[in-house]
Amino acid sequence: MNQEDNRQMEDFQTLPDAELTSDEVRRNIAEENELKRMGDSLPDEKEPEEQESVKKIMEAFTSDDGEEVRVNWSLSSVLGGDILNAHWFRKHAFFFLYVIILTILYITNRYASQQATIKIAKLKEELKDTRYDALIRSSELLQKCRQSQVEEYLRARGDTTLQPSSQPPIEIKAR
Repeated sequence: MNQEDNRQMEDFQTLPDAELTSDEVRRNIAEENELKRMGDSLPDEKEPEEQESVKKIMEAFTSDDGEEVRVNWSLSSVLGGDILNAHWFRKHAFFFLYVIILTILYITNRYASQQATIKIAKLKEELKDTRYDALIRSSELLQKCRQSQVEEYLRARGDTTLQPSSQPPIEIKAR
């Protein structure tokens, strides 16, 4: 760095409201030197005021000092995509992406749990119907296996070979 750069750096550091780091100061000095060189290369036919306005315009277009661009919050600007160029949107883009991913996961999880609940309800209803069918079948079987029902069935068919015993059963005593 030459003496002029050192002087410029001291001027930047002594400004009361400047809270710039040394890297920012060096960058600003380099930009000023570049603008001076560009200003020197401008044709002499331009007036000094015009050169100054050209320098200001160049600084405005090339500076990235974090100025927020105001976005008109109208429906056409939102639908047109102008809002995507806003500084705050670019600053919080990853947060928006994170929220969108969490929302998608929440909706997916909710849908899966609803589907599982519906399936559980269907299976419970099917189990209930199957239990009723099993109870009906077992009661029908018990009804048809009674001795009186078997005898009545045989009489209705006309089968005379089987007759109920006229003597009571004999008890066998074990020693």
